[in-house]
This record gives sequence, structure tokens and C-alpha cells, in this order.
Amino acid sequence: MDQTLRETILLFVQVASLIAVIVYVVKTAETAKATLISAKATERSVQEMHASRDEELAPYMVVYFDSLNDAALFDLVIKNTGKTMAENVSIHFDPPLRSSLDDYDLSDLAVLHQAIPSFPPNYEMRVAIDNIDSRLHSKEMPLIYHVRVTFNGGVDKTTRSSDFILDLHIFHGIMETHTRSMNDLTRAIEAIPERLEALQAVFKPNHEA
Repeated sequence: MDQTLRETILLFVQVASLIAVIVYVVKTAETAKATLISAKATERSVQEMHASRDEELAPYMVVYFDSLNDAALFDLVIKNTGKTMAENVSIHFDPPLRSSLDDYDLSDLAVLHQAIPSFPPNYEMRVAIDNIDSRLHSKEMPLIYHVRVTFNGGVDKTTRSSDFILDLHIFHGIMETHTRSMNDLTRAIEAIPERLEALQAVFKPNHEA
């Protein structure tokens, strides 16, 4: 075999080896890239599962005004509608919540000025605030409040917050549509003797005749 042929064969082998190395490097890079993409997808899936579980189990604090009785008072309601305990619950009103009731200073109301250490799921706290009619006709007391509630809870016990706009205008006409209560029943029962006496007075002349 002459020198030229040997050099040609050697060159061919070197070129083939170089091509094989290039193909190997490309395939390795593609495999590494696919592995990285798969790892990121797995990580996202784990994060989404974690977030979904956290959302499912997290506490959720709500604050609103409500009226359930016929005393023309509205209540501040604080409730945990989530599935787990809320901790360090703090409530901030802007402007500060006040009452027009005599001798009722809301600055003494602890739930408005101190963090509630723990708030169980489905637990509800109600606090009477003010007279609906007096508040709606007041020119000094605000009717709209921005409320922020901050609390800890969930899988990671992270700090969460919720914002609400509470508008007392919704209580216009509440006196005409209040829910019947035990007070209504008590007054109705107490009025029975008077009504019986009135009926007896009506029918007494006919009976004597």
C-alpha cells in the first residue's frame, strides 16, 4: 500500500471519527435539553400541585356588615370561610370605624385594634356596631369603608390579605324588610289578651241582649 493511499484512508477515518463525535455531542445536547425541559415541567407540576393544595386548605377571612334582627342595628361580621385555622388575624378600617350609639366607643373593641391569635374554620364573630336609621341619616358618619384583613395560614403558613369595600347604603329600607324574630313572636303573644278583651267588648252587648 503506497503512502498516498494510507494517508487517504487515515484522513477518511479521522473525518468519520470527527463526524461521529459531532453527532454524539449534538445528541447528548438534545438529550440534556429534553431532560432539562422535563425537569422544569415536573417542577412546575409540583409547584402547581402545591399551590392547588394550599389554595384548597388555606383559611379565607371575610368581613362584612349584616343585620339579622328587628332592633334596627347592623353588625360587623368576621368569618373564616376557609378549611383551616387562620392565625394572627388583623383588621384595618379606612376610615376608622365609629358608632353613633351613646356610651359605645369602638376604640375599646379589641377585634378592631388587636390581632386575633387564632380563628377556626367556619367560625363567625358578630359585633353590634350602630343603629341603621341613625347612621343612614347622619351627615358626619361615613357610609363607605375600605377594609383590609391580614392573616397567616395554609400549607406554608404564609401571610395573606383580603380587601373589601363595605357600603352601608345597602341597608336603605331595612326597617321595612327586617327578618321576623322571637321579638315579633313575643309581642304578638303579649297582645293576645288585649285583643281578646277588645273582642269581648264588641260581643258583650249582643250576648246580654
